[in-house]
Amino acid sequence: MDRIRPDPPSEAGGSPRHDPRARGAILAMLGAAALLAAAIAPVTSATVDGTWRAKMGTGGANGAVTVVALVGGGGTATLRLKSVPPSAAITSVLRAGTCARPTAVVATLPSTRSSSTGKLNLTKALTASAVTRLLSASSLVVTIRSGGFTRCAKLARVAAPSTTPSPSPTGDSAATEVRATGFAFSPASLTVSADVPLAVEFRNDDAGVPHGFSVGASAVSTPLFTAPTITGVARETFTIPGLPAGTYVFYCPIHKSMTGVLTVSAVGAVATPSPTASAAATSSPVATPMGPPPPTPGPPPSYPPYP
Repeated sequence: MDRIRPDPPSEAGGSPRHDPRARGAILAMLGAAALLAAAIAPVTSATVDGTWRAKMGTGGANGAVTVVALVGGGGTATLRLKSVPPSAAITSVLRAGTCARPTAVVATLPSTRSSSTGKLNLTKALTASAVTRLLSASSLVVTIRSGGFTRCAKLARVAAPSTTPSPSPTGDSAATEVRATGFAFSPASLTVSADVPLAVEFRNDDAGVPHGFSVGASAVSTPLFTAPTITGVARETFTIPGLPAGTYVFYCPIHKSMTGVLTVSAVGAVATPSPTASAAATSSPVATPMGPPPPTPGPPPSYPPYP
């Protein structure tokens, strides 16, 4: 009967060929891969914990800043700036307190250079510790600075949308699909009749990026309707209440450059008859009213001869 041979010794002399250091390296690599997979996994719409917005400059003359906190840690800060120093390094800082009395730093965004036209569109991730400081602060401000150029504004928390279900639309019950993809809406125009609710299936195709859907007279006015913010890849179905006739804008409240046109047409407008139909009605012998027939002419009158 064959004997069971022991594992041959290693070149180091006597130790088995299963090296504990190799096993430790493999386990470390597997752990790092698991952490990386968890970090890049897309979050769902349920992870949004709060949203803050600030208009920079008088009446938003220098754009806006939006901050989003996610449940479980992390978040984003989005800068949509304009009329800032062109081709200049812009530094942005989130602080607790007020513009007059700022206190602890919540987060400092990396310095980023503006465009040659004085614009800056930027979205940066926030760490879990920054979001913890964000949520614990009683008041928040954001400061943007470039050399002698400084703007400070209060970050106001946006109220969560109402959970009251929207009224069911009349007429067709199928929802109109609107997609947020590549930081743009598709389609970019919608049409509905006045005072008729519009059901919308809103899809976010931008992985890891929060998008919202609001309707108003413009992207900077008080919204007439706001749907819950969703973080891609996800979808949400909601109903826009009936609106008066007119032209409106639907936009992403987080990324104000994402806009579309909502046309609300009037109901009960009097249709103008077509020229063809009018001509046919005029030339038809049946439609033309007939009067009594003309009298039959009698013999010509006779006159006495001229003297």
